[in-house]
Amino acid sequence: MAGSVVKMLVVDDQKTMLVMVEQMLRRAGYMVMTADSGDEALGVLERECFDVVITDLVMPEMNGLEFFHEVKSKYPYLPVIMMTTEGAAESAVEFIQAGGSDFITKPIDDKKLVQKIERALVLSSSEELAALQQVMGLIKEACNGTESQVQTVLDALNKDVLDKEEARAAEVAIKRIGEVLKSIPVMIMTKESIRGVPDNDNKEQ
Repeated sequence: MAGSVVKMLVVDDQKTMLVMVEQMLRRAGYMVMTADSGDEALGVLERECFDVVITDLVMPEMNGLEFFHEVKSKYPYLPVIMMTTEGAAESAVEFIQAGGSDFITKPIDDKKLVQKIERALVLSSSEELAALQQVMGLIKEACNGTESQVQTVLDALNKDVLDKEEARAAEVAIKRIGEVLKSIPVMIMTKESIRGVPDNDNKEQ
């Protein structure tokens, strides 16, 4: 994330914890937004782009694990760090096994939290690079392929493999490829039709 400000979303139903973590992150140079429930956080994620999400495990209505699964299904490459207590080892293991980036136990140590964030960002960048390479391979195939291959690329883009600006630009380009591919049968038919029309100039000769 060199050269850009890392944007964080912190989720916790306890106001004091929310404010404390927000202040820690701002002191470390991160841009921070907060939400006091999983439902509110999901709404924020639909409107804003984030580099990392930090969520508490124990929350009413939608707990941290439930919130994480919702995030993972919609934003598979978005790193999520879970805040837990020392007695929540089983939930922490379940979280990591399900694809969570990392967890940190309370009370939160600011230096340890920053280390975990930076590590999560590095791992996420590696995953995104691998996914981007896969998408570019699909694009290459689509250029010489069929309309269904173009749709495969569009589906990949819709899974947030790229950031929003890159995804929009790529989607426009791929849709243009799709239009070209759609027009190929029409172009062939047109050429065949032209071949079937008598050449009046030659006929007159």
